[in-house]
Amino acid sequence: MDASHWPAGHPQCMHCKSIAHQLALVGTATSCQHMQMTPPPASPTLEAWTAFIVGVFTGVPAWISALAAMLTVAAAVGALWYAKGQIDEAKKSRDLARELELERTQPYVVVYTEATPASEFFIDLVVKNYGLTAANDIQIDIAPWPVRAWPTPASRVELPRRFPILAPGQEWRTVWDNTKERAASDLPNHHTGAVRYTGVNGVPRTAPIVLDWAPYENRRWIARRDVHDAAEALRSIGKVVQAWNDHGELKIVHRDGNPRDAEEEREITEALADVRANPTPRSRRATPPAPKHGAD
Repeated sequence: MDASHWPAGHPQCMHCKSIAHQLALVGTATSCQHMQMTPPPASPTLEAWTAFIVGVFTGVPAWISALAAMLTVAAAVGALWYAKGQIDEAKKSRDLARELELERTQPYVVVYTEATPASEFFIDLVVKNYGLTAANDIQIDIAPWPVRAWPTPASRVELPRRFPILAPGQEWRTVWDNTKERAASDLPNHHTGAVRYTGVNGVPRTAPIVLDWAPYENRRWIARRDVHDAAEALRSIGKVVQAWNDHGELKIVHRDGNPRDAEEEREITEALADVRANPTPRSRRATPPAPKHGAD
């Protein structure tokens, strides 16, 4: 049997010269020493498609694979950098919230001027803690030191240079000066300085001091009457009553003018009736008698 009579569809070994060896391969689908002999593949399976896809990617040039690897690394680094930024921002937000909370709970001591509640003409010097916690070891420095023009002669305002503690909302005040007397004096209007104190956790704090009399020079206000004014009126009444008692017994003078007024009216009526009864020329007409005024 030669090669021309070889059955169609069966593998042939072109390197084997022995017809007997070729006949032995017919229908066996085995392999010889020169080549792997396999039967024709059946319909495509999942394994075949997987092998095909792997073969396609295996055939990608090396530089494209390297570029893809670099892009993957860059994306990973970018993701790490973004995550680190988010963590840093969160840490900053927490630190800021902690600082704000600490600042909110700190004491806040200020030194300022304010009209005294008793009168708008008098100005007080006030030291007050507006914070939520107590302030310790408060020290005040002002230059030039406050001086009063009222009452004369001018005198130094006595202000403690150190307060051991000021509780939340607590204040210390003293009358500084009278606006009228101050305007007529040659004392300085502008004072500056600083107030230093210790806050929460022993944190040292400082607040500036600016005291200026200029805003009080042209100030206008509406007078308000309250219990203080009523007390002043009662004191004035008391002084008057006391003066009466100082000059002897209290006397009351009473006058009833109705009878005297009726008598004067009757006299005028009679005089008018007499004129009408005895008319005379205008130039020679008598003038009605004037009312008589006696001691009431």
